[in-house]
Amino acid sequence: MRLKSVLLNVTCDDLTLTQQIEAFGITEFFNSLPPAHLQFMVFKTILRDGITKKKVYCCLSGGELNAGDLKLTPTGKAALAMLMLIPAPLKHKIIFQELRIGRTPLSTKVKQTIQSAPAGSKICFFGDMAGELDGKMLDILGWNKVIENINVNQEKVQ
Repeated sequence: MRLKSVLLNVTCDDLTLTQQIEAFGITEFFNSLPPAHLQFMVFKTILRDGITKKKVYCCLSGGELNAGDLKLTPTGKAALAMLMLIPAPLKHKIIFQELRIGRTPLSTKVKQTIQSAPAGSKICFFGDMAGELDGKMLDILGWNKVIENINVNQEKVQ
């Protein structure tokens, strides 16, 4: 099994962005940022297994499970918000997968998650992205330093 990913530069109109920021409760976070282009870790990922290919969308979000509740960092919430803007089939799945360094290699965890997800799914990989996972995930996802622009319109958001 092999992964190949493209980083997505997700853009939308101001109204859609404002609504998404408010829906995810990150207005204060966005208002605290300097006016600049922001690139969040959102990917289109292809899993190749022999002759079969599966496309999913995923994001890398800082966060943790705390007493069974998912707690994402503001940047992690922003990456998830951008992931959710990507148009998807009506019956797509949204999967949250915590990543930690342990006995099972990270690459195996990521590939198994993608392999078990239906095509077109959206997967939020979360964990200590600034700590134990720092510098590991881009190689695991097979990012070849390609960035693709994707502009979403409000009527297409699911």
